[in-house]
Amino acid sequence: MTTMLLEVVFFLLITLVDVSKEKYLKQQTGVGCYKCHSINGSDAHCGDPFHPAYNMQRYFAKCEQAQDKRVGLFPARYCTKIKGTNLKTNEEMIIRSCSNSAFDNTCGLFEFEHTRYSGCLMSCSRDACNVAPSLYRCDSRLAVVSLTTMLAFIIQSTLCHKCRL
Repeated sequence: MTTMLLEVVFFLLITLVDVSKEKYLKQQTGVGCYKCHSINGSDAHCGDPFHPAYNMQRYFAKCEQAQDKRVGLFPARYCTKIKGTNLKTNEEMIIRSCSNSAFDNTCGLFEFEHTRYSGCLMSCSRDACNVAPSLYRCDSRLAVVSLTTMLAFIIQSTLCHKCRL
C-alpha cells in the first residue's frame, strides 16, 4: 500500500510541476494566434468553420500586443475570438486576434468600438487555439482537481480493501 501511495504522490507532483512549467513558459514567450476579421462574411476564410489550411499567412507564431501606458509591443498571453451580431444593423462580425488579457469566455450583450453586439467573447492560452467555434481554457486548477480526486479514490479503495480483510 505504501509503495503504491508513494508512486501516486510522485506522479501527482511531476504532473503539477509540468503543468506549472508550461504555464510559466507561455507567459514569458507568448502564444501563437490567428489574426483576421470579417463583417457579414466579407472574409469567408475568417468565418466559421475556420480552416487553418486556408489561413497559414494569418498565423502569427509570436503574436504581440500593445500594453496600456507602455511603449512597444509585448508577447500576447491569449488568443481571442470575438463573434457577434450588431444590434442596429444585424451585421455579423468575427475578429480573431491575440491579447494580454483573458476574456471570461462569455456570451450575451457586449460593446465593441462604441457599438452594441449580441455574441461571444472567447480566449484561450494555447498556440493556434482561436480556430474553433467555441474556445475553452484549460489551466492547472483542472489538473489539480482531477488528480486530487483520483488520489482520494485510490486511498479510499486501499483503505476499504484493508477493512474487508
